[in-house]
Amino acid sequence: MKIFIVNGSPRSGKTTFETFVQEHLGFKNVYILSIIDPIKRMAEIVGYKGTKSNKDRKFLSDLKDLVDGYNNYLFEYIREELRFIQSVQKNHNQDLDKVIVFIDSRETKDISYLKETFNAKTIYVDKEQSKNVELSNHADTESSNKENYNYDIIIDNNYCLDILKEKAIKFCEEYC
Repeated sequence: MKIFIVNGSPRSGKTTFETFVQEHLGFKNVYILSIIDPIKRMAEIVGYKGTKSNKDRKFLSDLKDLVDGYNNYLFEYIREELRFIQSVQKNHNQDLDKVIVFIDSRETKDISYLKETFNAKTIYVDKEQSKNVELSNHADTESSNKENYNYDIIIDNNYCLDILKEKAIKFCEEYC
């Protein structure tokens, strides 16, 4: 199983890039996880509707900080998701070397931990236009500067979707 930790500014095209890879390699072989998914589920209990306003993004960031301060739940969530993926693939006699997992994560401390723990490569999706988005929390601010971390792979998304799709295909040829 090949694991990639993905970061980039808000609206930089992280999910679009991951989806292009998924389309190219097949949906059963590519998984997209986010360290924030359990936080979103927790937030739904108190009324979060899945939107991405600055108020929503700040709330999710603050809630993540609270959970991080309490225990290692988010990393255990990722660990369990990876075990589940392995189990599903093994039950279907799939070659684990052909399985790609993207884990979206914003904060460098999390990226470092995930990279080390899961022997992952890191990806930064870079889009200049997304750097003009108003940032409402420390995680978005940190993710908006690729110089904050030494990424293994930089995906330049400063062109049209067709070029990003070509870059996703090239990524598959090179890393998958």
